[in-house]
Amino acid sequence: MRNTILITLLGAGLAFAAASTLAATTPAQTAPRQLMLDKTRAKFSAACEKAKGDRDSIDRQYINCECMPTQIYLLESDYPDGKDVPVDPFIDRVNYYVDICTAKLMKKTVASSCLKGGGDDKPNADRQAYCACVEKQVRSLSDQEIAKDLETQGNSDKQGRVQQALSACRP
Repeated sequence: MRNTILITLLGAGLAFAAASTLAATTPAQTAPRQLMLDKTRAKFSAACEKAKGDRDSIDRQYINCECMPTQIYLLESDYPDGKDVPVDPFIDRVNYYVDICTAKLMKKTVASSCLKGGGDDKPNADRQAYCACVEKQVRSLSDQEIAKDLETQGNSDKQGRVQQALSACRP
């Protein structure tokens, strides 16, 4: 299941890359709010068009075409109109919203991804029961909890809530 989740998270990769390139295009530590929002919209729009051209990018289509446009409206409300915004915190906030979209995608696809699983990741003989448990556990987490896990995923000494939830399904 972990491999399936990581594959699902890979779909967020293009969105994350699009968000992180904002820093490279904005040399100042602050930038006009509207410019930052326009660049963010343009990056995700371009990532959406690229994903639409690839039949194997359903996850990227969901994140870039469906979820992030809505999240950008929330991002817009995070910053007062007519003010310059600090670039690094703005990019961090964009990445947070990408993590929220990834969490939504994970919750949306966890059952079908689990059932497709396989390989050496077979925690018990009854895959359907295991996958039903996984779905219940992941859906019980909020998007914010999953996003927090994604943010701290590189910290190997701390087991995240998603992994704890999945552990509850193992025999």
